[in-house]
Parts: sequence; C-alpha cells; structure tokens
Amino acid sequence: MDVTDELRDYAQRGEGFRVSPEAFGLDTERAQGSRLHMTVIDRSGERVQREYEEGDYVDFR
Repeated sequence: MDVTDELRDYAQRGEGFRVSPEAFGLDTERAQGSRLHMTVIDRSGERVQREYEEGDYVDFR
C-alpha cells in the first residue's frame, strides 16, 4: 500500500507517529504485521533507506 502522501503530511508537520495501520487510516486486519519502507533524503542530500516494524516510532524532527 502506498502511504507516501500520509508520510509527507507527518514530515511537513514535524510530527512523529507509531507505525500502525491506524496511523495511515488502513484496515487493521489487512495491514496487520506490515512493515514501513521509506526513502528519506538526509540533510546532506543523500538518499537513505529506512525500514520500520509495526509498533516502531518514527520521529521527523
């Protein structure tokens, strides 16, 4: 499932979140046990791959 727009919203607000289907408005039964894969551009302009398990906390500060 593509949650790019939701991730951008969290990042623009500088808001952290716990990885869960609810954080993205997804059906909890379909998405249970999912992982979040994302590519972030760090302060030096490099692309960094990140992976989070359900329950992990993502902090965009």
